[in-house]
Amino acid sequence: CTFSYKILGYLNIDDLVGITEMGYKNYEEFCEDGGVEFKATNTGSGFKVEESIDFWEKPGDEEANAKRTKKMVEMYNKLASNGTSANMSPLPSIETLTEANPKCEENSPKCASAANGCARSLYSQICMVCSSSDNCEVSSSAFPDLTLPSNSSSSSSEDGSSDSSTDAGDSSTDSTTGSANALSDDSGSKTSSRSSSSAASTTKVSVFAAFAALIASSLL
Repeated sequence: CTFSYKILGYLNIDDLVGITEMGYKNYEEFCEDGGVEFKATNTGSGFKVEESIDFWEKPGDEEANAKRTKKMVEMYNKLASNGTSANMSPLPSIETLTEANPKCEENSPKCASAANGCARSLYSQICMVCSSSDNCEVSSSAFPDLTLPSNSSSSSSEDGSSDSSTDAGDSSTDSTTGSANALSDDSGSKTSSRSSSSAASTTKVSVFAAFAALIASSLL
């Protein structure tokens, strides 16, 4: 799995969950006053909540989770656009993220062969297989059948010969596969070696995932 990310800004989780609205400076002050943000037992099929603030009510409810996410996005974008944080950028729209990412059928054999195609979902941008009722684009071509190169270096080394040539200090050789990885420095020197190329797609992941992880950490 390959991904990239960019930090767009920040959000104070004490503001998000409503602790500062209760009159506390931060979570530490809230905790010292006997407050409990979230206390629950994981039953294996969900959480049995013993005590929580309003923000964390119904932790396993899809609608409640959607409202928490909506509040987080709205609060962040308001903070990013109010002029007090010049270095923050608003979260991109879901449509913008979808356009920036590779098509699902180009990134997944499962999506390439899915009868009704796939579509990227919300801020996570995970490719989901579509049902017949979804308006999804069906793949027009098959996923490429990729094969690994044969390990010919092993037999060559037994004969005392080598097929790879390298410039001094500019290559590293994997002792297991015998493959040479070409490197280059600022002067433009390069290493030539026999190599094979493989197809790969890079998926961009929204900064939303970082915020979601931050919220999830409060449950632990």
